[in-house]
Amino acid sequence: MGVPSSGDFCVQRKVLVEAALDELGRRRTQPPAKPPLAERLKKSLRCTVPRLKKAVLKWVPVLSWLPKYSIKENALGDVISGLSVGIMHLPQGTFAVVSIMVGSVNEKLAPDSLFTVNGTNGTGVVDFEARDAYRVQVSCALSAMVGVLQILFGLVRFGFVVTYLSEPLVRGYTTAVAFQVLLSQLKYVIGVTTVRYTGPLSQIY
Repeated sequence: MGVPSSGDFCVQRKVLVEAALDELGRRRTQPPAKPPLAERLKKSLRCTVPRLKKAVLKWVPVLSWLPKYSIKENALGDVISGLSVGIMHLPQGTFAVVSIMVGSVNEKLAPDSLFTVNGTNGTGVVDFEARDAYRVQVSCALSAMVGVLQILFGLVRFGFVVTYLSEPLVRGYTTAVAFQVLLSQLKYVIGVTTVRYTGPLSQIY
């Protein structure tokens, strides 16, 4: 800014464009008014083909990549990976733990005492054929129920609970499962018949 001899002021400044002027003045635009609740509810419940397709792909993501899957390029590697993971899970106890859980349910719902018939000399004989047939039914019903629960948990995205499980908790659970499998199979390895106990500290007894 200079002061000429005539006494007039001469102001020199940069030319401001609209964006620079808005930033300088920090002008805030008012947010648009929200539509009424009834209109928003009607819009959210409106069913269109794009929204239906988006919802189906969101809940069943396999439909988004399965049509683009290249069998020639990826099938062999995926089969080898699946076999490797399956082979690693069997000795690590996953299959053993599932077998123990199913076996414990069968022993509670279909014990040998329910299929004991009178034999010779007043001794009781277990009807193994009837017991095994009933235990197969129990196992099938249990598998179907677990499958339905897994589908429901997948639909409601219940897997987020895993994020709250700390690593020490997972390691402790894995170690406990290893001891459970070892103790349950030890009697068959050394050929010792034990009496079954239920309740607290049953594994120790």
